[in-house]
Amino acid sequence: MSRWAWLALTGFGVLAVWVRQVGVLPGDAIGLEFLQSHGVPGHSLFTLIGSIPGIIVLTLVAAWLCREWLRPLPLVAVMAGGSVLEAALKILIHRERPIEASLGFPSGHAIASLTLTLLVVSSIWRALSFWGKVLSVILGALFVLGVTISRAASGLHWPSDIVGGWMVAVAYGIWMIPVVRRSART
Repeated sequence: MSRWAWLALTGFGVLAVWVRQVGVLPGDAIGLEFLQSHGVPGHSLFTLIGSIPGIIVLTLVAAWLCREWLRPLPLVAVMAGGSVLEAALKILIHRERPIEASLGFPSGHAIASLTLTLLVVSSIWRALSFWGKVLSVILGALFVLGVTISRAASGLHWPSDIVGGWMVAVAYGIWMIPVVRRSART
């Protein structure tokens, strides 16, 4: 499983260097225009859910609901660590958002939503039936896609900001799974 984390981290490194050297990547403007023109139903709600307060609430709810399968306090700490990681990467890479004078690469909404989804779903995975697993993957994917695409549809992130955030989340999430998973219950 850590091979996937290393692959994601390597992909992020390549993308980060490219973003740092070029700025707006080929396809970013076209992708942003496409997402803005097609929109996401309820994108304001998805943006709110994926915001820092929204992720805090979701993390606390997930920690309480899934406490049998995961360690609540480490989950909260890992999610907070993801925010620190995001802030450090934004400062290092230093790429501005499409419409604001603030840093956007990698997308914090992408990191937080995918990290939370990976940690919760992987922690409860063994306790789920086949259809529970299918449902958890579908709901997790809808949550992550809704949150992240809403950010681009709002013009707040380039598509590569989101892809970079997903790569960070995959690496960070995979490495943090053992920290939050209760080994005695799974």
